Amino acid sequence: FYVDAFMRLYERTGESRDQPSLTIALRRAVESVSLNHADLASDLFCRSKISDVVSCDAGCALVHKPQKHDLSFKTFALSASKAGGERIAMMLDALKLEPRCDVKARLTAFDDYARSLDSTKALEIAHDYRTFYDAPWNAGSLYEELAMRYPRARFVLTVRDSSAWWDDVERELSCSTVKQRTSYERANGLGPLDREAWIQAYEQRNTDIVAFFASRNEAHRLLVLQDLDTAPPKKTWEALCNFLEAWSTCPSNRIIPRTRVKTRKCDVKPVVVEEEHPPTPPPLSSTELSVLERYKAKVRAHLAQQKAPDTKPPKPPKRVHKVLTSAERKRLRRAYPSSHAPKWHPLCEPKHPRGVLYNRIPKSGSASIMSWMSGQLNETAKHKFHLPSTDVTWWTPHVAKHRWLDAPDLKKYLARLANYGKQSRFVTQRHVYYPEGVETTHADGVALVNLIRDPIDRCISRYNYEAFYKKRIPAVDFDACLDGGRCDFRNWDPRTEKHRYQDFPVPKRKEGATDTEWDIFQRLSYNESMRLLADECHDYTVRWFCGHGPECRDPSRPELALQIAKRNVRERYAHVGILTDLENTAQLFRLLLPDFFEGDPSRDPDETDFPALHQSVPKDRVKGGKSKSAPLSPHNLELLYDINKRDMELYYYILELHHRRVRVCLRTNGDAPGKNHGEAGEVPAWATHDVDAILA
Repeated sequence: FYVDAFMRLYERTGESRDQPSLTIALRRAVESVSLNHADLASDLFCRSKISDVVSCDAGCALVHKPQKHDLSFKTFALSASKAGGERIAMMLDALKLEPRCDVKARLTAFDDYARSLDSTKALEIAHDYRTFYDAPWNAGSLYEELAMRYPRARFVLTVRDSSAWWDDVERELSCSTVKQRTSYERANGLGPLDREAWIQAYEQRNTDIVAFFASRNEAHRLLVLQDLDTAPPKKTWEALCNFLEAWSTCPSNRIIPRTRVKTRKCDVKPVVVEEEHPPTPPPLSSTELSVLERYKAKVRAHLAQQKAPDTKPPKPPKRVHKVLTSAERKRLRRAYPSSHAPKWHPLCEPKHPRGVLYNRIPKSGSASIMSWMSGQLNETAKHKFHLPSTDVTWWTPHVAKHRWLDAPDLKKYLARLANYGKQSRFVTQRHVYYPEGVETTHADGVALVNLIRDPIDRCISRYNYEAFYKKRIPAVDFDACLDGGRCDFRNWDPRTEKHRYQDFPVPKRKEGATDTEWDIFQRLSYNESMRLLADECHDYTVRWFCGHGPECRDPSRPELALQIAKRNVRERYAHVGILTDLENTAQLFRLLLPDFFEGDPSRDPDETDFPALHQSVPKDRVKGGKSKSAPLSPHNLELLYDINKRDMELYYYILELHHRRVRVCLRTNGDAPGKNHGEAGEVPAWATHDVDAILA
């Protein structure tokens, strides 16, 4: 039945469809011999997300995709250093064979093994992971113990030309410390650097690995891949995928990944005996010095450039004009209507300022709301003022990239806003802390608006942006960064706060950029991004709404900054919306600032106004097709909550203010007039009463 169905489908569609063929075969089998359907117990059939354990050792009669889910099916990359091990690791990542042994666990195992050649710790750590590469897993004869401890494990060995391997290893170790060289030599059973001895040891090790598995009649557990630089990518991928039974995730049309950082060059010869007072390292060569100075000059010029303010508004959202089904209309998230809002209430009273400042918080949905604002400006001009296009100017100032302004810079910034108001009504946006006194820069006033996001979600979003989108920091899960010590959040001091977002100029190959420039760029970007990440994950919203004063970052009085931030949100802002309630946030902006954002009075905002909020990052823009970190573990979530206690308090304070305004200005409309409150067009009797008294 199965073969017949398979061939018929193939003849008709030209595709190999195994699952539909099996479905047809089962149905025909049931009809032909009167079989009855019965569910298979979960303890007989092991499958991911259904069974507690997916393992051939669990006593199941059938295991679904054990190579994908069973931790006993481990994969060890046995490649020597500089022989392609990191490239194999990147290929295993592409196959999504997880969990991978993280850096912290690997270094813990290596330190113990290099110190005493005791494999106990390494074998213990290996129990919890699926894929392994680099030391200690490729060191010495540890592979023999791993093969015996894990009988279903697979091993991958990459081999390259011995002379090329030696050249890379010599350059790498010549720049290492004595301790690093000693650990490497001890773990691999090698003596001091010697070309002939090391090449012989490298070739002998590869031979011994092959002979070991052959002697145990387990050659099927070892895959030997020749030089990855010259091997055809398609055949290499197919060999690896077939070996690991990873057919569904096999990217056979992808090139073999390369490591981003080339082997370092070092002019300093290795020192065999460590001196009591190490000599001062020699100065950089004239070539390297000229490259360094040239790149520093580019950075200084980039940071010092003064661009003219941009007056081009963001692109309005592209709304999808399609007929929705009744079910889709019911699921559509809409704002509450504002047609009968009590505008006489202080919380709902419209304002008519000269301009609007959106001092947007990073990673809080500002692109979505700005796109909507841009579209509303033209809609308001058309429906309210009967103009073909808006007369409101959208100003985007380029004042370096400062977020915190000292007194002279703050004065210049406020003067610039006053100048905008002299020319026309305006909307302006910028990543900047609350600027004290901005409301009075024009006689008609300047209204402030903002959008806030859950502080923990915003911190995680910043990490994903830096690691997986911009690639300024290593693209590892946030858990690995926190547990490994790279993201050191416990020792942060507000007095070391980073005040500018430095986007260093990217070196361009077409303009003659060298590897040295790339190395400098990566180091600068990494350091700046880690500092920025630490800043934005420590009560950042409190400092944002508090402002530029020293009291906003005084570690001895953190509660003062929180109280100032609450006061500013309550008294200085027209409204601070919530990212998770973007529809009602937009509706309140329409109600409170009608001269700018009222738009078409007959149309209330819904989720189709914010398409950018529901778009995912294209896979070709992220490393390895992964756009975000895995969910945080409970202990790291607890850490983020602990260091953002005041941010969380401010977030829930703003959330309550937002919900209160929604209740008073939008939800108190009650039912539409004519249904329960008289004829159409009549205002309900309760609308003449004080809303606060009704809600009490």
